[in-house]
Amino acid sequence: MSSLTPPSDPSLLGLLGPMLSGRSTDWNALNPLSTSCAMSSPYFPPPPANPSLLSILARALAYPKELSLSWASHDLSVSGVYAVFYQGSRGGIVTLKVGQTDDVGRRKGEYERDASVMAYATPRAPLQMIWAPVNALAKDGVERYLGEALMPIIGHRFPDAVPIKVNLPY
Repeated sequence: MSSLTPPSDPSLLGLLGPMLSGRSTDWNALNPLSTSCAMSSPYFPPPPANPSLLSILARALAYPKELSLSWASHDLSVSGVYAVFYQGSRGGIVTLKVGQTDDVGRRKGEYERDASVMAYATPRAPLQMIWAPVNALAKDGVERYLGEALMPIIGHRFPDAVPIKVNLPY
């Protein structure tokens, strides 16, 4: 039976101390199983296969609070988050739906065949969809933030996750 390392353990504080004090810590030094990447990117390392208390704490402390997304509307082979919207009659943008998917092209096709979604499309205000790639570990938090920030008129249930702030698509 393994026991948890007490917080006073010098090896644990030696690794987490700089993070707790606000000083910079190299994520890759904490997680030797990870690949090199920038934490400001939506692509941060996957969790280890058998996480230890140390790796769980390190991931929690290094988890992004804000991401900068590259919004696009051309590459349909993306796994990430999306927003469906249209130009309102008074010039403002109306968000119809936000969500996450492993295949934007498939989801776009589903909405094009969904009468409840297409009912909002008009010749003057066709529906548009924009998306951004997001790592699977951050999708729930990003979707939650988009739902709260863009207030879509269809769908009001979002993942029970800590919102991860992102740059908005419009």
